[in-house]
Amino acid sequence: MKRTVCIGITALLLVTWMAPVFAGDVVIQSEPGRDRLTTFYNQHIDMEIAMAQEYISLKDTDSPKAKCFGERALKDVEFLKSQRQELVKRMLDANVGMQPYEVHYFLMNAFLEAHPEVRPLC
Repeated sequence: MKRTVCIGITALLLVTWMAPVFAGDVVIQSEPGRDRLTTFYNQHIDMEIAMAQEYISLKDTDSPKAKCFGERALKDVEFLKSQRQELVKRMLDANVGMQPYEVHYFLMNAFLEAHPEVRPLC
C-alpha cells in the first residue's frame, strides 16, 4: 500500500512538474503562421462551397422552403467563389482562429452583410 501511494505521489509530482512544458508546446502549436491559416481558411471555404452545392438543386422544387434553401445555397456559392481572397484576408486581419465554428460563423455573417435581403434561415 505504501509503495502504491509513493508511486502515485511521484507520478502526480512528475505530471505537475511537466505540465508547463507541455502547455508551452500547445501554445506554440496553436499559433500557426499566416500560410497555415490561409490554407486552413481556403480549405474551409472549399468545404462550405461543396456543402452548399448539394442544396442548389432544391431551388427547382415545388416546396417553398426547399426552394428558399436552394436559392440561398446558390447565392452562397457565388459569394464564396467571388469573394474568396477578400474573405481570407478579412479572416486573417480579424484573427478568426482555427476553430471550424469560428470560420463558419465569420463566413455566414459576411454573407448576410453582403446580402441583407436573404433571410438567415428559410
